[in-house]
Amino acid sequence: HVIVPSYQHGPHLEERLRSIFAQEYSRFRVSVIDDHSTDNSDTILRKLNEELPFTYIRREANSGSPFTSWQYAAENTEEDLIWICESDDAAEPMFLAKMVKLMRSKAGTKLAYSASHIVDEDGQLLGRTADYFQSNFHHSRWQRAFVSDGIFELRRYQRFGMTVPNMSSALIDRAAFQAAFTPEIKKYKLA
Repeated sequence: HVIVPSYQHGPHLEERLRSIFAQEYSRFRVSVIDDHSTDNSDTILRKLNEELPFTYIRREANSGSPFTSWQYAAENTEEDLIWICESDDAAEPMFLAKMVKLMRSKAGTKLAYSASHIVDEDGQLLGRTADYFQSNFHHSRWQRAFVSDGIFELRRYQRFGMTVPNMSSALIDRAAFQAAFTPEIKKYKLA
């Protein structure tokens, strides 16, 4: 289940949604949740929805938290994997196929993620999250795919900083996501 939380990202929505529907892995359902944007997001999403098959939900009022869309994902996903796609990001066409393959490669895998390119509002490359990983955590660990124990990851790396660069770069097991999501999270502005 692909969830696209959106707020005030009108200029990025078409690129974001087209990058989702251009994925080489195509067995997914898309839900776009607009948190009552006051820019042109609603107009853009309605027009795109005439062409692209996604469920469009526009909130009657702004929730004040991006995590209300996460709650929607936790409560409305029957698929076995969840991909939270931030509305101002885009994905390369092979992203989802690679992540699904990684998730399926070892039984019990709960999370797969990748590095990301960091670009400005004009799409110009500013850097890579892999550079951050190498300078802050380990010089070579993130240069190739790996499988690791979750507790080890939390203790060795995650407690010192974010190793998952953004939600758009992660594919998560539905049951694990649902178990981890609590209403308390909606009180956060950033987590």
